[in-house]
Amino acid sequence: MVLVTPTRMNLLIDEHQAYLRDVPHRSVLTRRHYERVAQALVLFLTHEFDGDEFPLEEVDDVMLTAFLRSLGPMADTTFNS
Repeated sequence: MVLVTPTRMNLLIDEHQAYLRDVPHRSVLTRRHYERVAQALVLFLTHEFDGDEFPLEEVDDVMLTAFLRSLGPMADTTFNS
């Protein structure tokens, strides 16, 4: 089982942001939006698993769907960028 902490997830988000800075045609606004969605996912998973660690193997399609629905209007722009 792979347990992930919010701290580790935030490090991965930082690495992803560094990667996106080098991707052509990605605006600052798009990168910030991706970062907000990723941070929201970390908060959602931390809440769902009631703690500082969460097992990635237990994140399933139902949980991801619940997360996306929790985003509301933010989800619309996430998949249209």
